[in-house]
Amino acid sequence: MQQRSQDLDAASRDTRKLATRYAEARQEFRVAQARAVLRSVGQGSVKDREARVTLAVVDEQFEMDLAEQELKAARDHIGTLRAQLSADQSIGAWLRAEASLPGSTWGA
Repeated sequence: MQQRSQDLDAASRDTRKLATRYAEARQEFRVAQARAVLRSVGQGSVKDREARVTLAVVDEQFEMDLAEQELKAARDHIGTLRAQLSADQSIGAWLRAEASLPGSTWGA
């Protein structure tokens, strides 16, 4: 149980780092997107400008999407660790209760 608790602590630290990475990637994407929009003003149709902006920020979009998925996976991992820790605690409580029952051979 102690190992699961340590794993949960480590996963929480990793998740905080990934959340920061995602926020930074999102900011970089938004700034790149805004710059691309400003550069495309007056250049062709709306669809042409949208296409230019999309192409201009494709790398930033990818990094942001990747960071977001890594953050989601880390949060899912934390949920799994919490469930495992909760199960360990329930089993421990059950074993303690069983050991304290009259006629139990666990505490003998």
